[in-house]
Amino acid sequence: RSIASQDSEWKENVAGSWQERHQKVREIRSKLAEMESAAVVQPLTVEQAWQRATWTEEVDTAEKAVPLYQEVLGLNRNHAAEQFALGRLQLFQGQLEGIHWIERAMSRDAEFRYSGCGLIAGFLQQQGKES
Repeated sequence: RSIASQDSEWKENVAGSWQERHQKVREIRSKLAEMESAAVVQPLTVEQAWQRATWTEEVDTAEKAVPLYQEVLGLNRNHAAEQFALGRLQLFQGQLEGIHWIERAMSRDAEFRYSGCGLIAGFLQQQGKES
């Protein structure tokens, strides 16, 4: 097979999934815009603030999502999924404080223990602190 036919086959294989992802991102951006407009009139609920943070991380950048996750913690300090998300992003940004949030999430919800331990161990190993 020629490179051109392989290239054409690859394009056909990924076109559908790319179009689906593109459509999903457009929908999320639209929902985010609606949520931002609603937030001007009335404060977001914890669940709405959580959704805004996760959508922002998904379609924008982690840096823009961090303050939104912190806002959720301001609304509910015991939000385990939020603690985990904030800790995960902080570790990816090289911030030791992320361990604190992941440990809090793990203590509140066993669902986060396995992945939390992996994130913390990976971070410490990357920092040269394997013990």
